[in-house]
Amino acid sequence: KTWRGRAGAAAVQNGARGGGATNRQALVRQLSRAGAARRRIRVRVQMLLQVLGLASCWWAFTPLYLSLAYRIWPVELAGNPLLTIVLWPPATCLAILSIRPSDGGMVFGFVLADAVIFGAVSVAMGLLAYKVRHIDRVSPWLCVCLSALTLGGFVFLGGILVDAARRRQPSPRRLLLLHNEFCRAIGASGATLILAYIPLKMWDDDPLFPQSDLFAPVLLCGLSILFNFVFILAPRVRAAALAALCKTGSTAEEREAAVLAGLVAGRGGSVAGSVDTLLQWAESHFRTISFDLLSRADFVPDGDARASEHSTRASSRRGSLLSSDGDGGGEHGGERGADNWRSEPRAMGQCDAFISHSWQDPPEPKWAALSAWAEAFEAEHGRPPSVWLDKLCIDQRNVQEALACLPIF
Repeated sequence: KTWRGRAGAAAVQNGARGGGATNRQALVRQLSRAGAARRRIRVRVQMLLQVLGLASCWWAFTPLYLSLAYRIWPVELAGNPLLTIVLWPPATCLAILSIRPSDGGMVFGFVLADAVIFGAVSVAMGLLAYKVRHIDRVSPWLCVCLSALTLGGFVFLGGILVDAARRRQPSPRRLLLLHNEFCRAIGASGATLILAYIPLKMWDDDPLFPQSDLFAPVLLCGLSILFNFVFILAPRVRAAALAALCKTGSTAEEREAAVLAGLVAGRGGSVAGSVDTLLQWAESHFRTISFDLLSRADFVPDGDARASEHSTRASSRRGSLLSSDGDGGGEHGGERGADNWRSEPRAMGQCDAFISHSWQDPPEPKWAALSAWAEAFEAEHGRPPSVWLDKLCIDQRNVQEALACLPIF
């Protein structure tokens, strides 16, 4: 894809005419607007998830509380109050989805609250097992198992909190990831125990249990836990759900700006605090490569042994990025290999095309199309085009910083 947009053309012209300051100011304004759009979408999604989570939590426990404490729940009109318990798994998942990995305080507070809840549920299940010990043999067994399971959750979450507190630079992202994976595991175990209660209860002393008032709440609660904790919290499903929610109430322009801000912000950083630093880094690390130094082998994934062999031979002929005689570029050449050292430092804007492509594409038609374009360019301008190609123009030792600078490039 060539850089043909009006903004890109203006940037090239400004760079060629020495208008770097104007171009820089325009870029800062664009990134600031992108950061504002990202914040709007983020706040909108977080508020939606939190409101839905609080509403689900309220409806999950309020009917049961009114029924047990005041006996005012209209059973004949609204049904069994235990049925609403099935809403607490989605309420918990909505709360988890609303937490951003970069919100350190919220992550630590949420994991701490979950640890306290696990401890309280463990104690409550233990007391309930003692209370129902004379009813049948299955109910106390289920309560004891759930008490042991939640006690394990309390110990695990407490352990990762202590480990995070002992680290000099605790990672909220890692803590949230461990919490989510553990919730999936404990949700699968708890749902299995609850669903296993039904056949065990029928086999032990109550063959007519499916006709009782407890059958539907127990079945739906087990299925709700299994669906929400195991399926919804899966990384791919979670990402897809958040992406779908980001589209709710937002325009395509806002979403594109949010993606831009997310790239610039990097791993949880703020756009406002990183623009100046990234601009300086981008200006000192922007590189291009002349198209006549490229070959078909440069567009074949490195996993292809034949491509690697061809690329190595081609690189040895052309030389390295830091040294024209092919010696690897001195102190850094041996670390990175000659294949990544054929590009040259350039001022921002001094680039004829930005090649964006997929490594899964077939290399033959891609190389043929690019070669035809390069020949037409050289015939018009009298020189081969200068292009940006990720494989040869990104510092492979600092990939994260380079990816954050892609919108600036």
